[in-house]
Amino acid sequence: MRIAFIVPGPPVPCARARVVSRPGRKTRAVTPSKTRAYKVHVAWYARVAVATLRQPATGSPPPSIWPLDATSYGVRLMVYREADRGDADNFYKGVVDACHGILWSNDMRITHALVEMFIDRKNPRVEVEAWTR
Repeated sequence: MRIAFIVPGPPVPCARARVVSRPGRKTRAVTPSKTRAYKVHVAWYARVAVATLRQPATGSPPPSIWPLDATSYGVRLMVYREADRGDADNFYKGVVDACHGILWSNDMRITHALVEMFIDRKNPRVEVEAWTR
């Protein structure tokens, strides 16, 4: 089974969480707000794509629901950036983390991954394709 969707807008690479410690309080890791906001953005488009799979076409039975419990998944990302900045692995991590619980129950089940990077100043986006293996 395959699913594909486009996340419009400039891609945001996953930034490292910062460790914050205050006297008298526990130390904690804080994810940068830009990274958190982008993951919410990606998750919304992933949910819409899964919901679209569940809607029946006219006159036909609904297709099977996207399997969260498959033994392995493949994913392909086509990252169209505004400028030549950001590492492929950081873009990958942000999108894959955002899809946790929507496309897969655990990203360690992704056994095949391909990330392609392009420059598109007029229409930055990420095209996501995932499939069960």
